[in-house]
Amino acid sequence: MSLMDWAATLSGFAAFLGTIVLSVRWIVKSYLIELKPNGGGSIKDAVNDIKREMVEVRVSLARLEGKFHQHVEETKD
Repeated sequence: MSLMDWAATLSGFAAFLGTIVLSVRWIVKSYLIELKPNGGGSIKDAVNDIKREMVEVRVSLARLEGKFHQHVEETKD
């Protein structure tokens, strides 16, 4: 193979690898954005909302359980 053939082959490989590297970088960056809060549109924001709602449900359940036990104690008398 001549020097021109080697240069063409190496530039083809370099272009291919460059495309692969840039594609992987873009994909990783797109997914990492979803893991940071951004005001409502990311997965992290959705998880935080679910966590906040679960705390509210637990508090409500504890109140209801307290009222239930109080009612049971009152009806025993």
